[in-house]
Amino acid sequence: MDTTTECGGYTWRQAWKLLCPVMVNMLLTLAIWIGVYGGKNDGTAFGSFLLDSGSEYTTGSDLYDGMLNGVGSVIIIGIVSFLILALAMFNMKRIVELWISGSCLAVLFGVSGMFFYDVFRLLDLPYLYAEVGAVVDAICYGTMGYEVFFKRSAPHFFHQCYVIANCSLVSVFYLRMFPVHTAWFVLLFIIGWDWFAVLTPYGPLHMVQEKAADYSQDILKFLMFSADSDTSYVEKQDPDVSQNGQGKIMEQIRASIEASKDEKTNLVAEDEKEKWSEEVTGLSDEVTGQFQEDLIEDSPTAFDAFNDDRVRLGMGDFVFYGVLVGKAACSGSILATMAAYVGVCVGLLLTLMVVFKRDDTVPALPNSIALGMLFHFVVLYGVNM
Repeated sequence: MDTTTECGGYTWRQAWKLLCPVMVNMLLTLAIWIGVYGGKNDGTAFGSFLLDSGSEYTTGSDLYDGMLNGVGSVIIIGIVSFLILALAMFNMKRIVELWISGSCLAVLFGVSGMFFYDVFRLLDLPYLYAEVGAVVDAICYGTMGYEVFFKRSAPHFFHQCYVIANCSLVSVFYLRMFPVHTAWFVLLFIIGWDWFAVLTPYGPLHMVQEKAADYSQDILKFLMFSADSDTSYVEKQDPDVSQNGQGKIMEQIRASIEASKDEKTNLVAEDEKEKWSEEVTGLSDEVTGQFQEDLIEDSPTAFDAFNDDRVRLGMGDFVFYGVLVGKAACSGSILATMAAYVGVCVGLLLTLMVVFKRDDTVPALPNSIALGMLFHFVVLYGVNM
């Protein structure tokens, strides 16, 4: 999570801009997880990849299976993170961008398609109708999402809505994939991984920020939830670099050159006017072209975005918050589920308003996941005894 504020921590108003969407995301995840899937994982679909007592690949203990699955899942996350870091360090910019945008498309069309199919099957529709309906809905959902993530014309509010929806779908996907105790171990180990990845000098998320200046801030649309619109922020900070500001500056340059051209052509011989006009016109095109290149070079980069004061939260944080409350709901205890929900919120507020320091990037998972799990198990095994 990106943090830089003058006061060393976000105000309540700023924190609420992230807390509110996180709360909505967790509620949506619970609605999908319980309403569509009944809080049950699908071991038959993913049993060949994870240890599960319900399959032939198992240690014979759900506890040991979950522990090994958790370790393996975090190792895979680490391998992928370091692989992306290596690609970035070797300036394979195009591959990194394709990887990130491809992941977004996979969720927009693939994960959403599986969800729509399961919804139609829940309605007892025949397989053919369910498949056709899922494909149509996934195309509609994915196409709208493409406009949101890949184009600049969509309102920022649409991007926020899609981030929340996509993260809920991914959370439910993981909940369906993880057998029995696996999700708890993944959440436990992800706390340590997040601290290492963000705070240590050799953490991939810490090191990759060194290459952030090579990428446009648009890439953050695939990775983070932003409480503030990039356009409104740029216009507020420096109106001259906004679209209107660029247009006005260009018009002023062209007007100045044209005035100079008219003045000079009046002083030369008639037969040289045409030649002079062509030379000045070429100069005008060269100057304005160079100015446009300078504007492109000076456009905000991901590094600039990391160092402004906009309120952001990584999509991975949304996903694991959803996994936590979804797994808590599997206990069957409403109070214990609410406790996990409150724990995540308290942990996020603690991170946003207390832990944040100026010029620091702070992991948003450890406090929220730790308090969410603590509150859940205290209520589940303490209050409900």
